[in-house]
Amino acid sequence: MKKINTKLDNFFYSLPIKSGKYFLPGLKRWIVLLSFGIICIAFGIALLFELRPLTRISDFVWRSVKYIAHIAPPQISGPIILLIGAAIIFLAVWFSIRTGIAATQDFSSSELEHKSILRSLERAYKKGQGPRTVAIGGGTGLSTLLKGIKNYSRNITAIVTVGDDGGSSGRIREELKLIPPGDIRNCIAALSDEEETLTSLFQYRFQQGDSLKGHSLGNLFLAALCDVCEGNIYKATESASRILRSSGRVLPSSDKAIHLCAEMIDGSNICGESNIPKAKAKIKRIYVEGEIPQALPQAISAINEAELIILGPGSLYTSIIPNLLFPEIIKALKNSKAKILYICNLKQDAETEEYKVSDFIKAIHDHTKEKIIDAVLVNAEESLDNKEKAIPLDIDKINKEGIEIIVRTKLFDSEGRHNSLRLARSIIQWFSMVKQKNINE
Repeated sequence: MKKINTKLDNFFYSLPIKSGKYFLPGLKRWIVLLSFGIICIAFGIALLFELRPLTRISDFVWRSVKYIAHIAPPQISGPIILLIGAAIIFLAVWFSIRTGIAATQDFSSSELEHKSILRSLERAYKKGQGPRTVAIGGGTGLSTLLKGIKNYSRNITAIVTVGDDGGSSGRIREELKLIPPGDIRNCIAALSDEEETLTSLFQYRFQQGDSLKGHSLGNLFLAALCDVCEGNIYKATESASRILRSSGRVLPSSDKAIHLCAEMIDGSNICGESNIPKAKAKIKRIYVEGEIPQALPQAISAINEAELIILGPGSLYTSIIPNLLFPEIIKALKNSKAKILYICNLKQDAETEEYKVSDFIKAIHDHTKEKIIDAVLVNAEESLDNKEKAIPLDIDKINKEGIEIIVRTKLFDSEGRHNSLRLARSIIQWFSMVKQKNINE
């Protein structure tokens, strides 16, 4: 059925613009269904009143009417087909209206003033056809990715680390015994299609007040929602996503916070997620202090159903790998049929000084105890303005691991961070090529 839809889409889009505009994205199937319903009603009327043929087409219809009337009396077959046609028209109109409403909801009221309904329908249709995507990480890297990828798919699940212990998140974690809400808040805001004012309010950070200073309103909001939901963080994040009309789901990797520790190469150990980047020694491995809690079941289900799984971008040891410390998540990634793409950072940071691209991949595989990465996306080293901290790409070493290397130029913005739209476009283009290759094979 999906192949038929694809062929129909290609046909409709290949039509001249004047005629093709009537085959609206996302509405084509309902227009066809509406036409079929009208045909059924005409057919039912012909049966009911035993209309005589006037042309060859009507002659064919009449023979069909006679055949059906021979099987069932016109008094029965006519009303039945009339009802079928009316039901089909009702469904076509219903789904057309629903599709139109869903499309316009993708834009805020201010955006709708500048965008046509056709453009809105096209965007909603493309997002509905996007791959089932799971993005795993934390920090600003994950939220940057989500801002871009939401333009290509509604089927997005972000799985966020629960090891943060600094700032507003750390205070809420300590005082209220909740998982740190900061990264969850950033991801919900990144996926939001709501008015800019509401999103800015969600991200607002208090600058005054002894107890409020430094707190984010969104963090307090999530903490309150969690209390309203009787401590169920999954329900709280779902509610927050609905309020901000997010284009996907944001899930913590667990419903319990973890205490991160790092074993350094010199044999020392440092505990506390916020303390690890400050260490002067190189990191050997990351581990959880005490017992590892169970991963969130909904996060495991999302991984199992995914077509595309993205790791990063973000701090290797404090944003990405903490999600890979849960045995259930590691098992799900190993068994997943999805393509797993790792997005390497643009530059070195305090955790990964002097690392090459292969070192990032090795660190991930050392923690999962098995190769899980299928491809790595890197920014071309020579395209960076500041090449001093650029991450060297050691192609030969990565090729030996059987990992595909995707090199793109200028994936960064004016501030030297990943450009969300360019990054997302590169990912979707690569995934589309992989998918097409698999279909051809």
